[in-house]
Amino acid sequence: MDKVKNIPYFFLFVLSLYPILKEAITSITLACFIVSTCIIYRHNLLVRYRKYGIQPILINSGFYVVLFLSAFYSDDIFLSIKKLQSSLLLFVFPMVLFYFFPKVEERTILYFSFGFILSVLILIGYFFIVMVNALEIDRFSGLSGASFFDQISAIIQYPYEFVISKVEKHLSVIYETHKVYLSLQFLIALVFCLNAVVKKNLHWVAKVIFVALSILFSLVIFYTQAITTVLSMVLVLFAFPFFFLKRIQKMFYVGMGIVLLCAVFYSGIIEKYKNTNTETALQLVKNLLLSGPVDGDVDPRLYVYDCTLRLIKTKPLVGYGIGDVQDQLNKCYNENEYVVARYRSKGQEINSHNYYLHLWLSGGVLAVLLLLFLFYKNMKTAFKAKVYIYFLFLLIFMVGLLTENLLVRILGVLPFAVLNAMFYSNIKIVDGKEEHK
Repeated sequence: MDKVKNIPYFFLFVLSLYPILKEAITSITLACFIVSTCIIYRHNLLVRYRKYGIQPILINSGFYVVLFLSAFYSDDIFLSIKKLQSSLLLFVFPMVLFYFFPKVEERTILYFSFGFILSVLILIGYFFIVMVNALEIDRFSGLSGASFFDQISAIIQYPYEFVISKVEKHLSVIYETHKVYLSLQFLIALVFCLNAVVKKNLHWVAKVIFVALSILFSLVIFYTQAITTVLSMVLVLFAFPFFFLKRIQKMFYVGMGIVLLCAVFYSGIIEKYKNTNTETALQLVKNLLLSGPVDGDVDPRLYVYDCTLRLIKTKPLVGYGIGDVQDQLNKCYNENEYVVARYRSKGQEINSHNYYLHLWLSGGVLAVLLLLFLFYKNMKTAFKAKVYIYFLFLLIFMVGLLTENLLVRILGVLPFAVLNAMFYSNIKIVDGKEEHK
């Protein structure tokens, strides 16, 4: 019987490998985890409901419930339901972990983090190989036979988006190449590594390995030039010593920080930030700070924000319904002759690029307030419980949602739904004897 009870734990660990799993395998694993948990631990449902009521699900999925209800006042309810499918996990996974699955122990989170770190390492190895092969075809003959350091030097000569464009031109890519979602996985792996470094029961050799991996993930994130992720990484690295380290350890951490900065500058990666991508980001910040009429040579994303805010002012209370948001944005772009597409996005529908504004457009002000309440309540809970890794995880998403609709695509939904629910369960759920019968 004990072996049967371990089945959901097995599927949960497999989920930690999602960065390198095919989407179909991830979906099957999720289904197996949810079904096996609900069957094996079905007796927990009434016990948990009597003990906690609907508070856990209201805190963690309240904004999604409002988003779901908005589908019913969209013009096309079937399109609305379709749009909600990719983010359904934001409701289902917390429900399963809070009302069925046993309390998530710290050991379970640690094993999950090890699987996640391993999968991200494999992902980095994969992209390194395809980048080398693509540059060999496009620029450097014989690069695959060169030394490792020569291969690294060839890759960092160019920005990530340039190199990945060569990869997509010459090779077949099996993983997501979008720098925001890719760097998000690297950043989560970095936080897991930092958390492992301060574990008291880990051998010093393991800690040295995790320090090395932290440096690797930091450099890779910096190379992707995903500006918001880089900003989140800086915040994480700045907050880490204050949360986790003692005085002597802080001095060592500062020393490691200096080494890392030297590595960044020596590698030449910093020079690659002097490009159109960075100039565009700086222009956007400048335009946002200097409020005024949106015309002339401005960043296209400013047009997106202008239309988004105009639409919000029209229906601030209930929004337009999740199924109608993109149509309303497209209509605004056309009416104002806004050219919002650029480069690879040409001809595609451009969303709000800010999940808070997306929620407001879809479900009104209540949806936004409930998401902000989630961050406030859970960050407060994490801080009180001194589970600082949870605090940093929430901080990453809180910042990331400012420039990307992360909770619309599965690559953003999955880590948020799974990790938020796991950490919350670890802190707030109290096991009783009845939960292991």
